[in-house]
Amino acid sequence: MLNKKADGGIVAIIIVIIIVLFVLGLVSYGNRECSRDSDCGEFQYCGADHGCHSFEVKETRIQEKAPTKPYWILATIIVAGAVAVKLTREL
Repeated sequence: MLNKKADGGIVAIIIVIIIVLFVLGLVSYGNRECSRDSDCGEFQYCGADHGCHSFEVKETRIQEKAPTKPYWILATIIVAGAVAVKLTREL
């Protein structure tokens, strides 16, 4: 084999980069406000940004509309059909 010395500089740089990325990942994980909904207070949830957010309460009014117009149309059709059947049977 040839007598070549291994270049340890590149390996050392790669190891330092890996260690720095690992430490940055740990710091990022430590700065999270929450990881799940149970980490937040009542009426809050854990968002995708790992922060606690309050639920938005939207009040809506439900207007009960009586569907009288369709019922009148349907009733008129049924009565007209019954009258038509009765008149055709009498002939």
